[in-house]
Amino acid sequence: MGERAYVLIETVVGRSREVAIELRKWDWVEFVERVTGPYDIVAMAEGCALSEIDRVVNEGLSRVDGIIRVVVCPISAGFETPVPAITALVH
Repeated sequence: MGERAYVLIETVVGRSREVAIELRKWDWVEFVERVTGPYDIVAMAEGCALSEIDRVVNEGLSRVDGIIRVVVCPISAGFETPVPAITALVH
């Protein structure tokens, strides 16, 4: 098992279902849930290293229509010091 991170996604109004369906197709996504609140989708991403998660999230999500903003929150269980969240504006 590699590193994992929560991915918080804000979508265009009315697009969360389509975005969630697309994310469920990808190998690096462990789970996808539509939620209410400031974000519309919460996903769990897994990769060998945090740099890999950052790369696949930025490259993959930039191709999905309907995403406004993404925040990647690395899970810091294996780190001696917490890792800061990574925010990306997609569209």
